[in-house]
Amino acid sequence: MSLEEFTKKHILEDVKKLQYFFKLKSVTRYNTPREMEDDTESVAEHLYGMQLLAQYFLPLEDPENLLNQSKIYQIITVHDFDEIETGDYLSYIKDETHKMESQAALPKVLEQLPEHIKATVTSLIDEYELQETPEARFVKAIDKIEPLLQVYNEKGRVICHRNKCTADDSLRIKSKYIEHFPYIKKFALTLHQVLTDGGYYWKEGE
Repeated sequence: MSLEEFTKKHILEDVKKLQYFFKLKSVTRYNTPREMEDDTESVAEHLYGMQLLAQYFLPLEDPENLLNQSKIYQIITVHDFDEIETGDYLSYIKDETHKMESQAALPKVLEQLPEHIKATVTSLIDEYELQETPEARFVKAIDKIEPLLQVYNEKGRVICHRNKCTADDSLRIKSKYIEHFPYIKKFALTLHQVLTDGGYYWKEGE
């Protein structure tokens, strides 16, 4: 598909299709219901969303299969391991203190890994943090746009307003990471504008 064919209509149709599979995030196991009314999401569920979006975007961004797809899925799986200790920080309020806490937590997390995978996981996380390979940059872009699909519903609107996430906040933390990928960028900017026009983001004074 050419970028010109990747229209707003096509993107929004695909968003709805992808959101159908996002429903798997809320299908609980062991006959145990999720009691909260909010549209809660664990970090592991976020990783599932990223895996799905990687499958969606790889044929568009990499039609010649130049990227190491196995590595991409591996990086997605491990890139948030530090959050086992720190919890999830809202990206638009993350500061140097939060980054230092993440850096301090990571060795503790890695130490808990089975010995035979420790070196591999450490290497994957280092690659992601350095952002020097196209695979790491692809994962970062996917990481930044996955929340757009998660909040594109009425419960997501409530979450954005409760956390005082503005349109500027959302775009600011994504812009530099989506620049490398034209389809991801067009997809993100299209959905961002829909969310903005629909009043999903919080505005000063509300």
